[in-house]
Amino acid sequence: MAGISKPIGVKKEALYTVLGGKANKGMWNAITNNGLFNGESSNDWLPPNAYEWYNADDYIEIQINSNFRIWRSGTTSWKATNGKLITKKWNGTSYIDISSSQPTPTQIIENQWELTTTSLPSGKYKFMKGEKGRLDSEWYIERFNEAKFFLKQNNNFYTIKSDQYKDNQFQPLPITIPEKTDYETYGFDDLNLLTQALTVGAETFRPIDKFNKSKPLILYKRVEKTIN
Repeated sequence: MAGISKPIGVKKEALYTVLGGKANKGMWNAITNNGLFNGESSNDWLPPNAYEWYNADDYIEIQINSNFRIWRSGTTSWKATNGKLITKKWNGTSYIDISSSQPTPTQIIENQWELTTTSLPSGKYKFMKGEKGRLDSEWYIERFNEAKFFLKQNNNFYTIKSDQYKDNQFQPLPITIPEKTDYETYGFDDLNLLTQALTVGAETFRPIDKFNKSKPLILYKRVEKTIN
């Protein structure tokens, strides 16, 4: 990132390397002239001011050296070009699709920002065109010391992720003693979510209200520290 355009209140920028990419019929070099990391948000679709996932094989591949999340900025004229990307993480031998857990973009303009990923661990990632085209004017890769949380009640561990909610309640996790991989797989990263409205299917509720108020609710926390 060479300029000053970034979301308000974010933490320091992560160290990253753009490994490769292809965008908008191959019109520009995705490594040196990709438009996502020039520090400027503008109402433009041409390099070096934007990045467009246009064809089915368009992508950008990035190595990120710390826990991170990615913010995106849109454009006024092309704000409806906001398809959800296919997000894949390298597991050492192949890319694994993690798209289902990633946010769905909204229509935002060049002076607005929203998260285009959840909190993710360091590693190599590929962001590919999904069912619909996508045009972003800028990205900001935010680094942080990531905290992950569990809840424990009645000797069972719980997360408040929507994929662990079934039959009008959060399901006990298959955990006896939480390990690092358990936090990475099931942990949630924002305590404010406990009291914010969550919609699963046709039901909207506060996660905290799904636990027995007459029983102790214990919070477990793990922090993954980042040095870079």
